[in-house]
Amino acid sequence: MPSKCLVVIEVSQKQRYIFSSNRLRENIGASIVVAKMTEKIPRLALQEYANSENKELGSFTFYDPNNEEPFNNTVFCFNGGGKSVYKFNNKEEAKTFIKIASRYTIKNYFGIEIFYALYEYDTDNETEIEAVEHLYEKLEEKKQTRLQSFRLIGIGLNQKCPSTSLPIHVLNKTDGIPQRLIDTAKEDLERINHDIRANSPNLDTYGKDGFNLQVYTKLAEVKEQDKFFERYLPSQYREECRFAHDMDLLGGSKNKKNQIAVITIDGNGMGERIHNLKNVLVDKNKTNSYLDVLKENSQYITDVYESAIREVTGMLCEKENWNELKQTLSLEENIKNGTRYLPIRPLIAAGDDICLLTDARIALSVTTNLLKAINDKSKRSAIIKKMNTGAKKYSKEFLEFIPENGLFASAGFVICKQKYPFSRAYELAEGLCSNAKKRLSAEKELKKNGASMLDFHIAMGEVDNTISNERARRKLNENIDTRKPFVLEPKEGSYAFDYHNFQKAMNMLKAVDSLNTDSESSTEKRVGKSKIKEFAYYIRQGNEMAKSFLNQTAEMSQVIKVDEMENQNGNYSIFLDAIEMYDFDVDINEGRKKHENGKLSN
Repeated sequence: MPSKCLVVIEVSQKQRYIFSSNRLRENIGASIVVAKMTEKIPRLALQEYANSENKELGSFTFYDPNNEEPFNNTVFCFNGGGKSVYKFNNKEEAKTFIKIASRYTIKNYFGIEIFYALYEYDTDNETEIEAVEHLYEKLEEKKQTRLQSFRLIGIGLNQKCPSTSLPIHVLNKTDGIPQRLIDTAKEDLERINHDIRANSPNLDTYGKDGFNLQVYTKLAEVKEQDKFFERYLPSQYREECRFAHDMDLLGGSKNKKNQIAVITIDGNGMGERIHNLKNVLVDKNKTNSYLDVLKENSQYITDVYESAIREVTGMLCEKENWNELKQTLSLEENIKNGTRYLPIRPLIAAGDDICLLTDARIALSVTTNLLKAINDKSKRSAIIKKMNTGAKKYSKEFLEFIPENGLFASAGFVICKQKYPFSRAYELAEGLCSNAKKRLSAEKELKKNGASMLDFHIAMGEVDNTISNERARRKLNENIDTRKPFVLEPKEGSYAFDYHNFQKAMNMLKAVDSLNTDSESSTEKRVGKSKIKEFAYYIRQGNEMAKSFLNQTAEMSQVIKVDEMENQNGNYSIFLDAIEMYDFDVDINEGRKKHENGKLSN
């Protein structure tokens, strides 16, 4: 009976692992660990085992470290949806692979949780589509029957790690050399100490007494950050630009209470896309090419999202934009030894799942530009054009699965203070992204044609509330609701919650602000910013109250037209959203636009 065996690897609770600390270096190291866990780390595990003399876990023929491509009969099938799938010739080799990879992970990556599942199938009687479905069922069964993750972490006598509140495993000695408190091999201790000291020379500032080993595991990966994340920078800027590795480099004045934004982006309709792929393969009687199609689809998604991030980071790197942002965001401290540190930091980029940190003032511009880039770069015409220039080739069959109108995504970002709990900020951003997807699902025409969605929120300290609960609470106390989430799609003005309408409202507020700069005396503002904020109070009382307030301020009534923007029932106001983002609307392309306008005027 000809058979194959599939193995799936998935990192559990990766968000909690990454965002368990508010220290950016630890977040960076953790994100690298998670990204490497499903593909690179199994290869490292096999390489170490193949070169060792002790083969107690079994022998194998599927990996030869001396070959240029070390995997022989094993196929790394695809990486997508937070999972990686491998295919082996038999069940014994699959089990050996799991033993080697899991032991290596437990030994070297303290605190991370990872699931393995396998499924053996008869290739004569079961298609690849059915085999993958059964494999995922096995994975879900394992998750449901998992042992309790609760465990005794201390008995009240241990000192606590300042980052994790777990017992300290490593002491900071007075001579600057950390010492492990747990029993471990001497070479492991030396390796970790060397890695940490090489990449965190200011380790003593992390904690006066010591650290939990989970922190050490994350910090040991920080040395790879520039190399690991450089694929998100255009190649021409990789020598002179880096991503922020410290909160103070995300923009704002040093030692001030600066605000950051946590942005999450997730592709729309990815599950439906896979379902459609299956149906097409079944109709064409090509069910045993399913793994190949999934591999190409995974590469397609990764290529699109990485190139979209590069386009946005390239905007930040451009000379004209950088010079403009340097003044607007106070980025003087971001230039060190000739290297420019951008006020943005990718943390998660796994296929269509993205998480970024930015200066709060550019979050709106970064997010909208990124959503547009994802759509533009995923269109079939864009892919074919790229292939004609020598870029990665896709099979003729797979090109049929690339949509002519491209892929769409939903985004949510939360603006908060730097010391706001990272894990909570990420949860809020995820909730906003989910909220945007719900609106898309509720609009049948939008869902059918495809559209990108956006939601945002400014955290005011409501740590224990969800987005839906917080908005429900506000709605009870106020007569008027906001228009969020917004739809970003080509037809201007098709929906009341169209992003173009939001931009119109923002432009009206900016026009009010321009009245101040046009006044004869720059020290005397004709319309103070407090007036714009006060406008929000009257909006919540209804359109008539809002118009009455505007009529009392002639300058504002000249440019703000409530009737043009609002529906007549007065239950919603897009101006509430515009006023909320009034202080957070810095265009990352402003420098280029000014430069081009200057050329035209000359």
